[in-house]
Amino acid sequence: MNAPNGELPMVVFLHGFAGSSDDWSLIMDHGAGHFESYAIDLPGHGGSVHLDESDAYTFTGAARIVAESIQHIASEPVHLVGYSMGGRLALYAVLQNPTLFASLIAESSTAGLQDESERKQRAQSDATLAKHILETPLEDFFREWYRQGLFTLLSDEQREKMISVRQKNDPMEIARSLEGLSVGVQPVLWDRLPELEIPATFIAGSTDEKYTNLAIGMAGLCKRGQSAIVPSAGHNVHVEQPDAFFRCIEQHLARYATG
Repeated sequence: MNAPNGELPMVVFLHGFAGSSDDWSLIMDHGAGHFESYAIDLPGHGGSVHLDESDAYTFTGAARIVAESIQHIASEPVHLVGYSMGGRLALYAVLQNPTLFASLIAESSTAGLQDESERKQRAQSDATLAKHILETPLEDFFREWYRQGLFTLLSDEQREKMISVRQKNDPMEIARSLEGLSVGVQPVLWDRLPELEIPATFIAGSTDEKYTNLAIGMAGLCKRGQSAIVPSAGHNVHVEQPDAFFRCIEQHLARYATG
C-alpha cells in the first residue's frame, strides 16, 4: 500500500473472488508518482478473515467495511476501482455512500441479474460451488476454476501463479464470501445507475463478449459513464494487459480532472 500524501488523487482497489489486496501490486507500482493507492482485503480474503460482524459476508456488510476503511485512510473522496466480484461490490458501495467517492472504475462487472429465475439459479449454483470448495483440495478446485473460458487468455505462468497463491486461502472463508457475494444475491442496480453523478468507467476485455456487452450497457445508463474495451484481453484485464489497464486508469483520472 502507498500511503496518501494529499497531493495526488487517491485510488482504492477491490480485488475479485479468492484474491487479495496483493493482486493489485503491479498496477499500484505502475501508479507510483501518478496517484496514491490503497487496496482493501474483502471479507473472507487476505487479512480480512474470521470476521465477527454477522453481515460481513454480504453486500451490505462488505460495503460498510469498504466505507469504514476509506474513512480511515482518506479525508477526501477517493477513486474506487473494483474487479469482478470487487467491481460489483464497488458499484454497490458507490451507490450506498456517494459522498465518499470521486469516481468509479468497474472491471468485468455487472449491475446484477434482472431475471428472478436466473437469480435463484445462480444463487443455488454458487451455494453448490461453495460446498464443492469445502470438499475439494483447493489446488484441485482452482485448477478447475481457471479452466473456465473466462480465463483462456491467461498465460500458463500467470495461471500457475494464481493457483499457487489462491490455494493458500481458508476454504471456509472463501466459500462464505462466494455464497454471500454471489451475483444471485447481488442487489439489482440497473435502475439505480442513472443516480450516479460521478464519472464511471466500465472496463472489459474484447474477447469477453458477455462483459463487453455489460460494460457498454452500464456505461450508457450513467450520466457520466463510458466503457473501455481492451483489445486482446479476456475477463482479467488488469493481469492479462496491465499496461493497457493502467492507461485506462490514467485516462479516467484525466477525464475526472477536466470535469
